[in-house]
Amino acid sequence: LLSTVTVPNTNDWQVYQTVSTTVSLNAGVQTILILCTVQNWNLNWLEFKNSAIAVTGISLSPTTLALRTGQTAQLSATVLPSNASNKAISFSSSSSAIASVSTAGVVNAIAAGSATVTAQTQDGNRTATANVTVSAPTNIKIEAENYSAMSGIQTEPTGDVGSGLNVGYVQNGDWMDYTVTVPTAGTYTLNLRAASQLSNTQMQIKKGSAVQCYRRSPCPTPVAGSLTKLLSPAFH
Repeated sequence: LLSTVTVPNTNDWQVYQTVSTTVSLNAGVQTILILCTVQNWNLNWLEFKNSAIAVTGISLSPTTLALRTGQTAQLSATVLPSNASNKAISFSSSSSAIASVSTAGVVNAIAAGSATVTAQTQDGNRTATANVTVSAPTNIKIEAENYSAMSGIQTEPTGDVGSGLNVGYVQNGDWMDYTVTVPTAGTYTLNLRAASQLSNTQMQIKKGSAVQCYRRSPCPTPVAGSLTKLLSPAFH
């Protein structure tokens, strides 16, 4: 059953009035049955008129995004007119390797570069775009206590601004490994927040993992009674 229609009393068999109802139809050729369930009435014509309200446009907000890698942002799509029958939309990115976009319009910044996100309506294929610029983080800050491996050191509450912990009780041969994710190759300024009561203390910055073994003599080319540090070939 698609619908039931009540025929009004028009006071004459040849005085007609248009009555309307809503039916849902599939595309293609089909047979429509009109059945009399309460007599009597005349019928002059029937007309199937598409009552769907077509989409006339779509807009995106914001139209530009500036993100750093790892950040996300929400795009909001507005389909016009507001009472359009089919407001379904889809999102796509010109470069998902730089900025991907979810079915809900959430943009995820993947790598440095530029991409265009497009929203497209299912009805009418109307489109709107947003330009996305992704940049790499300019600073990579690691708290000293967040090492991936260490030997010999201890941590203590810091007296520096921001509180937290600092690495301390550092002796000759002690070390810490830190895992650093570098977004792009280049020359970086390394700032280290350090303190000492002594003059001319020193640390070395090296590349590679300090997988080390500390032993007392005997060791290869040992110094009697001393701690000898053996470095892995990766530490250079």
